[in-house]
Amino acid sequence: GLEDTSLALHYAIKGRATVLLGAPSYIVRMFKDNEDTVRSYGRFRKVLYGGEMMTDGQRMTTEPITSAQLQFWFMLILSVMYLAYILLKKERLDVKGCLKNPYIWLMSFFLVFGDRLLFIANADPDSKVTVMTLIKQCSVLVTIAVGKIVYKEKHILRKLICAGIILAGILLAVL
Repeated sequence: GLEDTSLALHYAIKGRATVLLGAPSYIVRMFKDNEDTVRSYGRFRKVLYGGEMMTDGQRMTTEPITSAQLQFWFMLILSVMYLAYILLKKERLDVKGCLKNPYIWLMSFFLVFGDRLLFIANADPDSKVTVMTLIKQCSVLVTIAVGKIVYKEKHILRKLICAGIILAGILLAVL
């Protein structure tokens, strides 16, 4: 019956549907209950709601978010986590020195630019998120190399091994 959202989804996929029309509560529940199936199908281009009033919560969860908005929230959360780490560890920062260092400005620009490209690519329905993530995570190798060359960091082999383990895990996820 109507309680089995996977049955309705099965027939939508079997019919190669790209547009869904239904009650907001049912469609939202169908997407939540069958998230993996909906993601792997990936062909729904429009969802039209009708039959009942949408609650504020449903309206918030169904509004599309742009890749720029997603990047903003990602960067904000990341910045808050870095700040929390600095405060909890009581790290001393030379703020004036950081602001005068051209490498920090250059690294910041490329970090934001690289993430922007990643978020744009992931917004494309034909892109493979795991492949994009693997490519982005490969940048850690450049970061380690620059740390060694520019900042004379130590324990590079240990950092490369850790990065290799992370990259191998992501590579396994891609395969």
